[in-house]
Amino acid sequence: MLRTPSRRSILLGGAGLAAAAGLTACTSTSSSTKPQSDQSTSANINTAFPATVAHKYGSTTVRTAPTRIASDGYTDHDAVLALGLVPVGLRQWIPEWKQGVGPWAIAALRGEQPKIWADTTVPYEKIAALAPDLVLDVNSGLTGADYAKLSRIAPTVAQAKGYVDYGTPWDVGSLMIAEALGRKAEMQKLIDAVQAKFAAARAAHPELAGKTANIMTYSGPGTYNAYAGEDTRGRFVTSLGMHVPAAVDKAAGSQFYAEISPEKADLLNADVLILGSYGAGTKAAFEKDKVMQSLDVVKRGNCLFIEDDDVVMAMSSSTVLSLPFAIDKAVPLIAGAVRKQ
Repeated sequence: MLRTPSRRSILLGGAGLAAAAGLTACTSTSSSTKPQSDQSTSANINTAFPATVAHKYGSTTVRTAPTRIASDGYTDHDAVLALGLVPVGLRQWIPEWKQGVGPWAIAALRGEQPKIWADTTVPYEKIAALAPDLVLDVNSGLTGADYAKLSRIAPTVAQAKGYVDYGTPWDVGSLMIAEALGRKAEMQKLIDAVQAKFAAARAAHPELAGKTANIMTYSGPGTYNAYAGEDTRGRFVTSLGMHVPAAVDKAAGSQFYAEISPEKADLLNADVLILGSYGAGTKAAFEKDKVMQSLDVVKRGNCLFIEDDDVVMAMSSSTVLSLPFAIDKAVPLIAGAVRKQ
């Protein structure tokens, strides 16, 4: 049965909420960034402290190299793992991720199993029980009250200032986390490698340049939510030379997504429409949805369901570890959908 999505499910992108979640062509491949060894630069880490990281609620000073990191931000653990460290605890974003991380990050756990939580609010007691010396909440919608409470447990790094909640760019957030860990130079090298991979994808697919893309979660007739340009999925297509339509960004306002009514469904038209399903029966419902089927982008056949959950979540996560996986897997599918014009 289709369900009305909550704000959390919109954040999830529809994936991980049912066994059949995913994004297949409406008609109806992998590399990863390896985690850095902490041995090669350990001699330089202590010189990076104290480290002060600016964020939405001011700044946080980390006095010494953290050894017990609690990662509450939805994808913050990937940045930690990419630097060769393993958090003592992390937020389990997707129920199917039994170890709390995506498949691109399993090896980086190095056999360890952090404590995991899937609370819909900040789990202060669970975090405090880990006795952390650093709390990360960068990919989050942390409130000022949340930040104040967490800061009483340990130095806390919140989301970046100047972006919508859940909208800190992956490279900005990665560098914030790396700075708190005294490993900013290491992270910059990893970021440069991912940016080079994006550049190679743009060069290989010039047909994407300047095209518009709408990425949405579909959960049934009358419920249409499109991700804004400041969302991770919006930034993914932007990095390929595409962009989210300005009308969708305007409708989103200060949120990471726009709620589109059936009367304004034309806002979903673009050069390509990428759909995330929301449980079993979603595709069948989409094919019977008169509003969706009336869209020009659907009539042209320029829409895409990506059936592989891991690919969907690699785009949604958009981290230094997941992006190489997403580029390898998703870009050929998106390019194929665009070429149908």
